[in-house]
Amino acid sequence: AREASFPVDVVQSGLQIDIGAANTGLASDRCRILNAIARKPCFALDKELDPNSPVHAKVSCALRAYFAVALWRLAIEAQIDIEAPETKFNFSQVLKEDIGRSTLALSFAGLTKLR
Repeated sequence: AREASFPVDVVQSGLQIDIGAANTGLASDRCRILNAIARKPCFALDKELDPNSPVHAKVSCALRAYFAVALWRLAIEAQIDIEAPETKFNFSQVLKEDIGRSTLALSFAGLTKLR
């Protein structure tokens, strides 16, 4: 079946990204990276993290949406049900949660599964 070649683990991981829960080799790197993402000034990169940073939530949503857009066509080609409640592939919900996205362009040209 075509599903066998579909990168299910990548999709599941990508659609569940939470940068606030990410790990790094050194705790200090994690702190600096997350503070930089939150646009803290250079002198504050080593300061305590805000675990509920709205910036981290927004970036996580944007990353999940990026994965959804990038993999949507591949999922359709592999005949994966991207909206099934029992799966973790709810692509449209992931896109809906990306409040920073104002446009979306998907091309399904040439897909025989849509005919």
